Amino acid sequence: MKIRTFFLVWLAVFLLFGGAASAAMAFDSEQEFNEWCMAYYRAPEPSLVPKAIGYAGSSGLIQDPAFREPLVAFFSTVIQREPQYVEDWIRNLGAGETDLREFLMECLWRAEEEAMLNDMEMDASGEELRFVQRLYDQRRPEILADPLSTAGHLDALWAVFFATGDPEPVSKIIDALSWTDEVEDLDRLLLGTVAQWSLTANAKEHPRVADICRKELPNRNGVIREKLEQVLDEAQ
Repeated sequence: MKIRTFFLVWLAVFLLFGGAASAAMAFDSEQEFNEWCMAYYRAPEPSLVPKAIGYAGSSGLIQDPAFREPLVAFFSTVIQREPQYVEDWIRNLGAGETDLREFLMECLWRAEEEAMLNDMEMDASGEELRFVQRLYDQRRPEILADPLSTAGHLDALWAVFFATGDPEPVSKIIDALSWTDEVEDLDRLLLGTVAQWSLTANAKEHPRVADICRKELPNRNGVIREKLEQVLDEAQ
């Protein structure tokens, strides 16, 4: 398994350089953009969502398959939580380039905002309409319900947490700690190891993550409890 993901990569950068995103930022760098995403649940800034999506498009992040899934997960979750702003976000983004419009269409589809997606289809190009049809032809992923099987899914779970601060994605990541002793399945072993590292790193930087881990601990047994204790010890 090749581990190459967006939030996990930039978590390492965040830990190295520290700092927090400014409310007035214009996303001049990928680091600023990612810091804003990772802090969103602490202080949501709906007015900056169009700029953030615009940066994700202009920087080429949404064209990278390794980064697109967690970004779709993040923005679709924000859309689900704050649907009252979606119409303004679409208006502020304007016509834009096709790849940016398709990214927003995918986020709306994932968020099950069918009415808003239908509105975008009204002035969509043939290429965009074909893209939307491909979305409708596939199964809509359920990040919290689908079995964890890839590093991209792990990254998407962190994206959901950063958008909401909810405990459910963190709890699902904790489940993967059971794979840290899967010596006969190297893919699971690697994914479990990355899950443990990401929990430790985020527990250090996000008191909310540490609090969720502490609350999960009494309900866990075996290797998961052992590794979760390690996470909390190392995060102190």
